[in-house]
Amino acid sequence: MRSKLGTLIAFAAVIVLTSVTTATAGAVINGKDIKKGSIPLTAINKKAVKALQGNAGPQGPAGPAGPAAAKYWAMIDENGIILKQSGGISAVHVTNGGATAKTRVTFPADVTGCFWAATNADQANILAANDVVLPRFVSVGRSAQGGNVLEVATLADTNGSGVLAVFDTFGIAVIC
Repeated sequence: MRSKLGTLIAFAAVIVLTSVTTATAGAVINGKDIKKGSIPLTAINKKAVKALQGNAGPQGPAGPAGPAAAKYWAMIDENGIILKQSGGISAVHVTNGGATAKTRVTFPADVTGCFWAATNADQANILAANDVVLPRFVSVGRSAQGGNVLEVATLADTNGSGVLAVFDTFGIAVIC
């Protein structure tokens, strides 16, 4: 009889524990007990997430205008004469006694923190359909003369025998 009573008590204990565990599980998934922000959006159905997003609000006021970019440009011919420019630019040939053929270009403000580029800009020669264009190159760099000065060297293959430093027409642009 004792073994039947023990079995009955053990069976009753199992039923009580099962009931408590089931009730506890039911309480954990109850929506009232979920804390705000405890479920990440990745755990929610995509349609439900889309439904949470409202309409865009009105556009805010425009911010203040930024400073204007300083832009300098010039077209300088083979004689060092400025043909066109944005203003305030001067140019002079530098030869170092014939050792170099550079054009020193001076701008109205410091250009060391700017982007600069130069390219061949021969506007006088209009090429015919069969004309051969010989290579021409332009090199530009900072000058020891100051932060507002750039040195420009033009190089050309004038007769197909090699590249030489020559004075040639070029265009230069500085964008800050």
